[in-house]
Amino acid sequence: MLRFLFRTFSSALSIYMFLCLIRVFLTWLPELNRSQFGRILAEVCDPYLNFFRRLRLLQIGGLDFSPVLALGALTLVSSLFSELAVYGVFRIGVILASLLNVCWSLVSSLIGLLNILTAIRLVFFLLKRESYTPLWNNIDRTIYAVSSKITGLFARLTHKRGAYSFTVQLVMVLVAGILVQILGSMLFGRIAYLIAQLPF
Repeated sequence: MLRFLFRTFSSALSIYMFLCLIRVFLTWLPELNRSQFGRILAEVCDPYLNFFRRLRLLQIGGLDFSPVLALGALTLVSSLFSELAVYGVFRIGVILASLLNVCWSLVSSLIGLLNILTAIRLVFFLLKRESYTPLWNNIDRTIYAVSSKITGLFARLTHKRGAYSFTVQLVMVLVAGILVQILGSMLFGRIAYLIAQLPF
């Protein structure tokens, strides 16, 4: 009976997480956001999402990353209820592995978003289809914050001085982001697997 209850809680949290994800996407589409469905979804999801929006350090370069943390928290709690449903007890190793997976998922999501923004920016730059709007300025500021670190590191490793072109900087950010996602997934996946095997 208790396992059924935990499985139900886990499923309910997964459904709520899916609704929150839809709500986040609707905020990017003003017409749908103002629809009846969008207003109902806002009433259901915004109280939870607004709790995380108060964390100012999740707003970087005009972009709000608080939904990533909000969805990660729901994922963690849902996986804990799933753990209870399957095993009937909390195992510290599985909890730690779940926490590590959620943390990596958050970081990986941010890196993935940066990769998407960088790829879009690179395509628009190469096609010469850019316009200087507040959106482009925010994207450029976000990418520049990362590209300055990557190009600085690359310059120290190769002992090459001088500035890199905007195209080269974008390619460097994109390649570095993809490599970090691939290697990080392998590394954190393996570490989480080992932690989950702990007998307690």
